[in-house]
Amino acid sequence: MNNYAAPVTKPLPYGGGGYGEEGYEQYNDGGGVSGNGAVAAGSGNGGNGGGGSSYDSYADSGYRGSWPSSRGGREGQQSQGGPGGQSSYRRGDSYSSQPAAPQEDYNNGHGGPGPAPGNQNCVIMVYGLNTDTVNPDRLFNLLCLYGNVVRIKFLMSKEGSAMVQMGDSASVGRVINNLSNVQAFGKRLQFAVSKQAYLQEVHKPRSLPDGTPSFKDYSGSRNNRYMNPEAASKNRILPPCKTLHYFNAPPKMNEADIRDLFARCGGHPPDEVVIFPSKSFTGEKSSSGLVQWNNKTDAIEALMFVNHAEVENPADIYSDGKYPFIFKLCFSMNPISDERHGKE
Repeated sequence: MNNYAAPVTKPLPYGGGGYGEEGYEQYNDGGGVSGNGAVAAGSGNGGNGGGGSSYDSYADSGYRGSWPSSRGGREGQQSQGGPGGQSSYRRGDSYSSQPAAPQEDYNNGHGGPGPAPGNQNCVIMVYGLNTDTVNPDRLFNLLCLYGNVVRIKFLMSKEGSAMVQMGDSASVGRVINNLSNVQAFGKRLQFAVSKQAYLQEVHKPRSLPDGTPSFKDYSGSRNNRYMNPEAASKNRILPPCKTLHYFNAPPKMNEADIRDLFARCGGHPPDEVVIFPSKSFTGEKSSSGLVQWNNKTDAIEALMFVNHAEVENPADIYSDGKYPFIFKLCFSMNPISDERHGKE
């Protein structure tokens, strides 16, 4: 059975905030709703887009395209079946996965995370955010599992609220269908379609309690996972659960290293860890596996903290170690069973 969720085609209800609240916030930030045009579509550059890369550098490095060995990088390849793949792993077996179905209306044929011309309902209102902990990057880490994220703006006039521009209306539907009412950091998240067609650039954003800016543009981020049809097809649309699939980790990263990474980034260390065995006699260029918590909330919070964390890249025969690994996470459809963890 294919677990890919088909894009929403029926009209989505308007809700949340209302045009007055959104327009007021845009005005206060020096924006204003012009109503003419939308944020330019992304260029769909040669980066791996985060969907199935086994190795890529952080988004702000300024480098695009494939990674020749002279720069310490590696050509992108699917990592152990890809993010969110359906695991059939048992100890002693090889890991396999079922690829996701392609995103049917992948950005309406456009090559990047920006909305297609004339596309409506691309902006989401988000409520119930704990702004002492959540910032644009951590919200991006969760929403990017369901579609390209273009811009995120926390509303200073309405505490705990934000507006998020997604790449298309189908992504909006996936976010609402999968994330409504989930709990994170002591709050219950609520999502609704905004009446605004897009978010304008905020040139001087205010600061959130943690000192990070309240607005960020992700249209050029290589961590968006739906940058092209191939990348989009590697994603599985799953609701939050207590098990996460990790990929794009250093090949020699062990269980203690994984637990330490979650702790250092502020997340709950996982209660269970399974590292998938290498399928190559000469070793893999990256590693992947499963991590699991005792409850769904801890897994969601850990994903928001640790998804896209930089991990030191040790120099070896494949790389000079100049560029870090970007540790990536997504929800997994299969929990770690006692059998898969090697218990009797």
